[in-house]
Amino acid sequence: MAARGAKAAPIRTCVACRQRRPQAELLRLAQGPQGWQADPRRRLPGRGVYVCPRQACLDTLAQGQATLRGFRETPPRQALARLAAEPGLRALLSPGDNDLNRV
Repeated sequence: MAARGAKAAPIRTCVACRQRRPQAELLRLAQGPQGWQADPRRRLPGRGVYVCPRQACLDTLAQGQATLRGFRETPPRQALARLAAEPGLRALLSPGDNDLNRV
């Protein structure tokens, strides 16, 4: 049981696999003034969505199969593929965490 007055961690949903997880376990992608970019510190201004740090979820995102309701306009497939292939984003992937059914 949590201590009285303690806050629960915010829960977010991965746009690729639709699993609900604590915000700290997901990567944020932001639509800011410079376009689409990864936001590992979750500090960039602008609208954003969350994705699991798994190769399968990034592949789903890059193929344009994810429903991106959080963005005001649908991102072009090229921008999503560029984001998914970004070396900085690949470095944040969880090692060996490719199973979508694992919680």
